[in-house]
Parts: sequence; C-alpha cells; structure tokens
Amino acid sequence: MAKLTPYLGEVLNESGLRSLVEHNFPQIPIERTHLIESGWESKVLVINDEYVFRFPRWMEVIPKLRREVKLLPMLRGRLNIRIPDSDFISAGAMDPTLEEAVFVGYRMLPGELLTPELFQERVQGQKTVFERCAAQIGGFLTALHRFPREKAIDLGYEVAKPSSFMPFLLEMKAKVEPLLTHLALKRVDDFISRALELWDASEFQVVMTHGDLAPEHLLFNPESGQVSGVIDFGDALIDDPAGDFTTFLCQYSEDFTLAVLDHYEPGLDDLAIERCDVYRRLEPFYWISYGLDAEKPAHVKAGVTMLEMDAYDLVGFRPDSPTS
Repeated sequence: MAKLTPYLGEVLNESGLRSLVEHNFPQIPIERTHLIESGWESKVLVINDEYVFRFPRWMEVIPKLRREVKLLPMLRGRLNIRIPDSDFISAGAMDPTLEEAVFVGYRMLPGELLTPELFQERVQGQKTVFERCAAQIGGFLTALHRFPREKAIDLGYEVAKPSSFMPFLLEMKAKVEPLLTHLALKRVDDFISRALELWDASEFQVVMTHGDLAPEHLLFNPESGQVSGVIDFGDALIDDPAGDFTTFLCQYSEDFTLAVLDHYEPGLDDLAIERCDVYRRLEPFYWISYGLDAEKPAHVKAGVTMLEMDAYDLVGFRPDSPTS
C-alpha cells in the first residue's frame, strides 16, 4: 500500500508557510494570516483576507499543481464563471528542474461557499436565483467539458477510461475489506456488483472535468444571487462527465440537477444519473484510502463508520481534527 510522501504543506506550520510567502513574494505586505488545514491535498494560507496561497501537503500533489497553473489561463477565456488567476506562482511550481518550494497564490474570489444549507436558504425556492444559477453552472460545464482533450493530454492530464473504473473499485475494496464487519462487507460486495452491471450497460465519452465540484469549491454571492466563482482544479481529469453533476444531485436537489442539465448542451447519457449515485457512495472509500496512505487514523475511522452505518455523507463523521 503506497504511503504519501510529506511535503511543505504537511510539515510546516502557519509561521513557516508565511515565511515562504514573505521570501518569495516580498511585494505582499502581510498584516495577518489564517491557516486552513482541512484540505487533504493542500494547506491554504489566507493573507489579509485578500490572498489565498495553496501549499501541497504531499510530494504526489506537486505534478497536479503544476498542471493546474498551466490549465487555468487556457480555461479563463472559455468559462462564464470566474476562476482563480494564479497571480503568484513560485519558481518551483513553474520549473520542475529547480529545487525550490512549490506553491501558488491568487487574489480571493468574492462570495461564500455554496454549502447545502446556503443553497436551501438562498437558491432553492427562489425562482429567479435558482434559474440563474442553473444556467450559469450549465454553461460553465458545457464549456469546460468541451475543452479540447488533446490540449489537456498535452498538459499531462490523464485519461480515465471507463474500463479502468472497476479495477479502481476493486482496489478500493481491497483496502477497506480487512477493516469491516461481515455485514458491511456484504453491502460493499453488493454495491460493487451493481456498479459493475451499470458500467457494463453505460456508454459515454470522457471529457475534461473539474473532478471535485463540491460545495467547498463553489462560491455564491448572496447579494447578486449568482455563482461568483469556481476554485481548486487540482483534481481535474479527463473522465466521465457525470462526475461533475454528483454534487448537484446529492447535496443540492434533483430539480436543480435537471435545471442545470437543461443548460448543458452536450447532454448526458441515460445512465449518467445512476452513475452519480455510485460516485456519491465512494465517499467513505476515499476517507479510508486517504487515511491509510497519509497515516491519519481519524480519517480511516470516519470512513469505516460510514460504511458500517450504511451512510454516505459526512454528517457526524468528520474527524475532530482533519490533520490528526
């Protein structure tokens, strides 16, 4: 089982990360900082409530960050929702031959995280806002998914072939199997069997996807009633387009998902929504896999608890300290 190799974000504290920014970008007058440690792949240092700097936790994240800083400028003119401008790219992030720190920073985008609670309060049931946000996201995904695959491959992005999903799922099962009771393992076996049947029946073309279009990566401006930004393209991948709809279906509402689809010009295949449910049910597997690879037992415990309770959301299961 491969362990993750610690990098700056994992080993340095807030003071150490601040020093890196001060050394590399002295033009930023730092008055105050705030460290966000909940991310699995990166720590985030917020400076003066104006700048966001991301520091990879693990060596394995560095290639993803280097791809991202090349991808974002190519996407910016294509998308109808703001994405980060990588205003501050460390020398190590730009040039793999340099033995320099790898991290990036950008000016904060306006808005609040579009949590399920905020969605229910400010979007669901508000006809004008609901339709505006659905049109925005539908247009965003239309443009993103039409990004030329050849260009993405040239940037180093991997192609997740549909045939690779079942070996991936079996690999995940092998990680969780020794940790589960017989009843939970039986449910896992049933889940994998259903997924196998679904993938055998599915036909879809892989496209450039965001890869982690979760509430923590969607920004909403309550004053204007619109989506104000999409952040963190670190998990972008050439993959099943249905994956980018999973959040809308599982954390917002089915009618919002259908409204987004009304503005999504490529359209989805007939079994895409069923695959979204499969992607949702992978959540505890990811917690366990990450916990084992990063040697974070609280994450393993959270994932096992979800599987044992046949639950696939994180309510009540977040570790007390995400970095423990």
